[in-house]
Amino acid sequence: MITLFTIAKPFRSHIDIIQCNAINSWKASCPDAQIIVYGDDYGTARACEELEVDHGGAVGRSEFGRFLVSDAFEKVRVRCRFELLGYLNCDIMVLDDFRESVEALIRLQLPEFVMSARRHLFEVITRLPLSEQAERDSLRCAVQRHGSLDGYFGS
Repeated sequence: MITLFTIAKPFRSHIDIIQCNAINSWKASCPDAQIIVYGDDYGTARACEELEVDHGGAVGRSEFGRFLVSDAFEKVRVRCRFELLGYLNCDIMVLDDFRESVEALIRLQLPEFVMSARRHLFEVITRLPLSEQAERDSLRCAVQRHGSLDGYFGS
């Protein structure tokens, strides 16, 4: 259906929790997706093995040391199993409505499209169980109660 890919930060401390929760949410919401995590910083290969997702390896960096997202796009085109590609920041969790939105766009049979969304801000300090529907529904309720919609640049 879709190849989801990202560029990870080092898997340390709270960032480890955030990124693992995000990737697990992708796996739970889109169990048939291919997931590729790029990056060669601390813990990335280990986390990919633990989470059972593909490790895409290093991506190029700018002269300022920032990852080149364009390099990840070039590399994923060689590795992807699906024509449909989805780039997500490695700290973004998705729930089942993400898959529903992707499926709705596929049904439209558009030759090309870009899907974007605003995120909700919600503090998570532990790894979350997300494999069961009830767990994801509970998270959705918590975000609706205690989260806040980010500004228009938070997409």
